[in-house]
Amino acid sequence: MKNTLFTRLRDSLGPSAKLGGSALLGFALANSATAQTFDFIYGLNSTTAGNSSPYNLVEFKIDTVTNAITPSTIFSNLQSFIPGYGSVGRAFEQVNGLAINPANNQVYFNYTYSNNGSNPTLGDTTFTLFRAQFTSSWTVDSLGSFTTPLSASGLAVAANGGSFPRGGFLNNIGGGLDGYYFGGNGAQNLLRIPLSSATGNPASPISVASVNSWADIDGSAALTGNVGGDMVINNGNIYTTTQAFVGSPITGSIPTHMRRGIDSSGAPTAPLSPPFLNLTGQPGIAAAGTIQLAGLGNIPRLYAIGTNSDDVFLYGNPDATTAAGLGMTVVGNVGAFLGAGTITDLSSGFTTSVIPEPSSTALLGLAGACTLLRRKRKA
Repeated sequence: MKNTLFTRLRDSLGPSAKLGGSALLGFALANSATAQTFDFIYGLNSTTAGNSSPYNLVEFKIDTVTNAITPSTIFSNLQSFIPGYGSVGRAFEQVNGLAINPANNQVYFNYTYSNNGSNPTLGDTTFTLFRAQFTSSWTVDSLGSFTTPLSASGLAVAANGGSFPRGGFLNNIGGGLDGYYFGGNGAQNLLRIPLSSATGNPASPISVASVNSWADIDGSAALTGNVGGDMVINNGNIYTTTQAFVGSPITGSIPTHMRRGIDSSGAPTAPLSPPFLNLTGQPGIAAAGTIQLAGLGNIPRLYAIGTNSDDVFLYGNPDATTAAGLGMTVVGNVGAFLGAGTITDLSSGFTTSVIPEPSSTALLGLAGACTLLRRKRKA
């Protein structure tokens, strides 16, 4: 049987190369250095328009020098692991709230549906938390559910576009506060499902802690709610983008970029100044729809993709105090990859793929084995 890994290593080194331990060691070290020039971000890809769509987990590999983007589907048909998906009586079905634990590459997402198909703001919505992980293949576990009214007194106000669209993961801050952080559609809440640091599992039955509120984030009543959007948690800050309601009664919405500090207890600190930035008028934002965030975490850059756009944005300075200072630029377009689909949520950023590849240690082991074989043949 042909050793495909050995053949791939040989071909990459060239026809004149000798496949000894030193050559393979050089290959391993060179590729280890090259891997550091890429950012990896992940998204939930709704592959068709409307509700009850098939969903894929997709990877965007971004060259940090050229900004070239290599998209790929790494896990197809997430909905096939969701019991009852597409059943009669389930309306506004959405997969959303993507968050990845950087400690072990466990992928969390939520599935929501409403029991009222005639009105996205009436009835009850059911939330289920799922976790996926790749070892030799993908596995998916259902971690628990809860049901809440769609109302100002519930955890979410609207079901269309996903009842709980924003997701983020926080770990390693101590105090047992590792967990899945999320927020309700049309609501001004920041919620957490505590997870075991050892297993990544929530309590049973699943519990939801109200961490804080985004209410009146600008210090007045100008913003009365947040529709859709995304969230990433990084280095003591929570970054959120959303379409924010304007006025009471509501007269419209504006795309916003918000950030707050988060302390060692897991609670947000007072809003940073200014507490939110109005992205209206920034290049490409008007056509982008609700902005999904990705990045930071293990990488130093912050990216965004809009629900109505296939453009990938890069923030020059996500901590800027003016909208123009964010330095948002379009670094690529993934429309050819997405087709009629869209990105409903994004993840934090990583320096390597969440799908394990042969490590440098494994390559060094292979190099040593090849050296031993070569010596044995000479003996």
